[in-house]
Order: sequence, then structure tokens, then C-alpha cells
Amino acid sequence: MTDTPFKSGFVAVFGRPNVGKSTLLNAILDEKLAIVSPRPNTTRRQQLGIHTADNAQVVFIDTPGINRPRQQMDKFMAASADRALNEAHALLWVVDVSQRPGGGDRFIARRIAETLDEKPAIIAMNKMDLLKPEHVIANTAAYAELMPHAKWMLTTATRKDNLDQLLSMLTDALPEGALIYEEDLYTTSSVRDMAAELIRESALEILREEIPHGLAVQIEEFDESEAPRLTRINAVLYVEQDRHRKIVIGKKGEMLKKIGTVSRKKIEALLDGKLYLELFVKVLSEWRNKEKSVRDMGYRIEDI
Repeated sequence: MTDTPFKSGFVAVFGRPNVGKSTLLNAILDEKLAIVSPRPNTTRRQQLGIHTADNAQVVFIDTPGINRPRQQMDKFMAASADRALNEAHALLWVVDVSQRPGGGDRFIARRIAETLDEKPAIIAMNKMDLLKPEHVIANTAAYAELMPHAKWMLTTATRKDNLDQLLSMLTDALPEGALIYEEDLYTTSSVRDMAAELIRESALEILREEIPHGLAVQIEEFDESEAPRLTRINAVLYVEQDRHRKIVIGKKGEMLKKIGTVSRKKIEALLDGKLYLELFVKVLSEWRNKEKSVRDMGYRIEDI
């Protein structure tokens, strides 16, 4: 009797906004990795989430959405998604099975089918708890038809329904191989980058529809010299218009104070220590459509 071979590899994760992609990834990892927001293009860069078990190491590449590039920022995101598609050993497409496929779903399915039909693919038909019994057959069949070569599994990320089965399917799709990363690592993202993302998530949560997608966060100071007792972070929230700056700050600074309070709790949980956080708001007009500004924000194609 031979031992079960160890498997390892990369899985690119795709899905249109609000299908639960980030929630699903966080649930699988049992860690806070991807920021969660119903807004389109919340995920801007690749993040690696690493799940290690006795028989496999599955490295998830959380990718920006597959969109038609319109701005310089879109070009960075498209390049990031393309690299993930090309380098992954398998694909995980997350959809909202409680609804029939929309234009965004069909666009993703065509994009993948055009170039990567030969790669193993699994569809996580998420939000099964919202799927009406009379729609089960029609909705699951509609998604399966968009990607005929893919296997699929019904899931609910918020309740972790069928995530073990989903992981088993993904493991089966990977090649045999050794550990890619140390077994106690769950991401390669730096704490500094994760802190910036948590601040952006908090701002998106609190501001809701008042601020469009042109919100970026840049850490200007990250001082761990007193850690774990205290970490100091100074961060700038960039917006594209002066009226947006006023909204972010709020009356007598109340909105910015609220963003800071929510952000601090999240980052302290990440650091497992106390945090002194200071936030500033600056205007950088149309930064998403200027190559230099996009690069200055840290979105560089050569770094993907």
C-alpha cells in the first residue's frame, strides 16, 4: 500500500463583484486576507492565500475582475488577471447561483474559454442558501453550460457549506509536488500592504455609495520599533475630487474619525497588538488614468 502523493499548485480565483469571492477565500483560509465589499473592482492586485493540509498545499491567487481596460488602473488589473490565468494550475470561478448568469458572468466564461479551456476548472456556485428550490436545476445548468469542461459545487461561504468538498476538488486538480511555501504561512502579502487594504475596506464600508472607485490608500509611515506593545501607522486616503475629500473628512472630521476607529480595530486584530493610527486625506485628480500616478500608488505591472 503506497502513501497518497502530496499535491501543490496555484489556483486563480475569479468572479464578478458581490458573488462572495472574497468571503469564500477568507472562509477557506480561516483568515482575513481579501477585503470584502460589494463594489466593483474592490480587488485591485493579486493576493496569495495559502491553504496547507496533510495531503496538499493550495495557493489561491485572488485576482482583480476580468474587465475591458478603460483606464491605466484597468490595464494594471487586466495584466494581473492575465498573469494569474496563465500561471495557475487550476481555475476557481465563483458565481452567485441564486441568480441566473448575467453579462459579466458570460464575459468571464468567454475570456477563460478563449485561452484556457484545457486547464482544470471548478465553479463554486455560491450563495446556495439564497437559491429557491424551483430554480436549482435551471440556475446550476445555466452556469454549467457557460463552462462545460468545469466541475462544480454548491457552496455558501458565510456558513462554510461544502467548502471541504470544494477543497477536495481543487486538490484533485493540482499536480503532484512539494510544499511551495512554509506550511504555517497563509499569505505572502506584507502586513503593511494588508493594513492599507483594511483601511480601504473600512472606508468603502462607511462611505458606501458616496465615493466612487477612485479611493486609494498609501501608508507613509509604518513604525514597528515598539511592537508588539505599539505599532504606529500614518496613512493617506487619496480621492480624485475636492468634494470627495470633504465627504471623507465629514463634518468636524467625524467621518474620517469613524474610518480610523473601524480600521484600527481590524489592524489590531491583524497585528495582535495595539495600534496608533493617523489618517490624512489628499486629492490626486484622475490618478487612475495617469500611468505615473498609478505606479506611484504601487500598482506596477512589472511587480505582478
